[in-house]
Amino acid sequence: SCYADRQRAEHAADAGADYLAFGAMFPSPTKPEAVYAGPDLIRQARSELALPICAIGGITPENAAEAVAAGADLRFSGTHDLEPGVSFSGAGTPTVYGGTTNVNAPLSAPQFALSGGTLNVANDLTVTNTFDWTGGTLSGAGDTIVGAGAVMNIQGAGLHYAGTHAIRGGGTVNWTEGTITGGPLTVDVPAFQIIGNADKYILNGTLQNAQHAVWDGTGDLWLYYTATLGNLAGATFQIENDAAFRAYYTGTK
Repeated sequence: SCYADRQRAEHAADAGADYLAFGAMFPSPTKPEAVYAGPDLIRQARSELALPICAIGGITPENAAEAVAAGADLRFSGTHDLEPGVSFSGAGTPTVYGGTTNVNAPLSAPQFALSGGTLNVANDLTVTNTFDWTGGTLSGAGDTIVGAGAVMNIQGAGLHYAGTHAIRGGGTVNWTEGTITGGPLTVDVPAFQIIGNADKYILNGTLQNAQHAVWDGTGDLWLYYTATLGNLAGATFQIENDAAFRAYYTGTK
């Protein structure tokens, strides 16, 4: 916790903190003597420090949007239904890290993240800036839409579970590390980049390229057991490296 002290936040970031908490964000009846931090400090920390930002103190359903707009991250665990009328704006990142979050109506957000739990995209979810998928399950009959100029990053060394789902749009998908399992997961964007130095794995799952994929970097690509990597009709898969393409047991490419 950094209270209202930006220098304390800088020291915590340098020491390896996982996230930074500021508060009291608003006047709090439970701690009326607390130092007031305010949204301006969140905004400054968001622009200068590359860590998740937590706002605490005096937050209510009526003022939470102001904290998120300033740059505080909104984290979902448990069960949540995002219904018609829900919208996200500002510098903060809505992050699903546990439980199940259901997108039940078309939804747009500048940025989004999935690190754990399940994101059920029952209706289309459009991201206009950045989507970071570092873990958890991405599923649903709706599509994850990566808008033109936006980037989806599939990263993190752990498992990325997929239901039958499509990622589409005019943006870019970068797969830099980790294991994809489940599916079929269809990537339907003009730039699907399998890049970086880490090995990538498909485990008992199906990954389908619908447009143009480029495999570059030094990391090997592994297909385990019943894994399948394929091109849909008209798609291309371009290899730009000397890394190994390995099928373990019955993996198919």
